[in-house]
Amino acid sequence: MERFGVEPEVLARFSLMRRGHTIYLLSPCQAETEPAACLRVVSAGLPFARKVGRYLKPTSSALRLLDAWITRNRLRLEPVEALELLREGQIRLEHGLAEGYVLLESSGLALGCGLALPGRIKSQIPCREISQD
Repeated sequence: MERFGVEPEVLARFSLMRRGHTIYLLSPCQAETEPAACLRVVSAGLPFARKVGRYLKPTSSALRLLDAWITRNRLRLEPVEALELLREGQIRLEHGLAEGYVLLESSGLALGCGLALPGRIKSQIPCREISQD
């Protein structure tokens, strides 16, 4: 979480477990996670990041959980921009951020993960997490 400025001590209180391309964030009780390593796990803990190509993509849930500790690569959107992004999946926006994953926020709320590209932002928030109301 170096890209987001999250101090290592914040994550040190949790355990991480990798299954396939997904890394899960678990409660800090190591004794409970070691025996579980031999089980067929469908889902364990909070999906924290996924391997996408050669990168780790943080999940929107992980970014919302760590919102208070994220000090870099945050993008504040006006409510109208946030609505358009969630509806269209991407928007044109001169943002001044380096290319890569960012925490999207609007009206003081952490929305989830976005991808900053030159002159535009792509939503990485799963459709199932976006209310159509």
